[in-house]
Amino acid sequence: MSTIKKYIKPIIINPDFIISILLFLPLFYFLQNPILIGLIYLLTCVILGPLTFFIINSIENKFDTLDEKGLSNPILVLGGGHTPDLNLPSNQQLTSGALGRVMEGLRVYHMSNSKLFVLSGCSVMPGHPTQAEIQENMLLGIGSIRPNSIIRLDDPTTTEEEAKAFQDIFGDISPILVTKAIHMPRANLTFRNLGITPIPAPCNYIFKENRIAWSKCFIPAFSHAPFLGELLKEVFGIFYLSLRSNPIPKQVLNRV
Repeated sequence: MSTIKKYIKPIIINPDFIISILLFLPLFYFLQNPILIGLIYLLTCVILGPLTFFIINSIENKFDTLDEKGLSNPILVLGGGHTPDLNLPSNQQLTSGALGRVMEGLRVYHMSNSKLFVLSGCSVMPGHPTQAEIQENMLLGIGSIRPNSIIRLDDPTTTEEEAKAFQDIFGDISPILVTKAIHMPRANLTFRNLGITPIPAPCNYIFKENRIAWSKCFIPAFSHAPFLGELLKEVFGIFYLSLRSNPIPKQVLNRV
């Protein structure tokens, strides 16, 4: 029974396995070429499984989780998306990614000596609150931060616009930058191209373990397809930014 639970269950009760059957059986029927189908199957396994896992894992671990308590630099939480539904409370309007960023920013805020909490994110439709405002309402609603500690950036729509908006207020002071771990290298490079060196505070790790489930090596991990999309977006973004001028400023610590 333990063998069935350990080895058989991860295969049978697995959406990736079902998708593989629905995809590859018709391909085999129409192509009638076992070697070609086998190569496509193996390539799909490698790309969606180990390859995606190891590249994302290496990107996410480029910066350590922030654990320095003496900083007083402003905390900047980059926008992470929300749903414009005024019938929902503020925390439920935020995507899970945006909520994770705010909570990590809040952890750093209470851990450090920072007195400023900068929230960023625009509105997605006319007349609806901006994401920065929604995040502010959530924080004030749970009473976890003083109102005068919050600064909103309501207009930025991209990471570069967020960096410029921050720079307009704080100059070259290094922000404690909170964003998802896979996005941190590109966000860090974006700020550095503007002459700002952030203090990384990554969160929302896609892969929290250093090893991949064995079943993902033999069954195409179609559930990883969205992660592959994120990976390609970040890799191409980093490549584009690396072609632009890239000054290497020093961190400017703000100790009050």
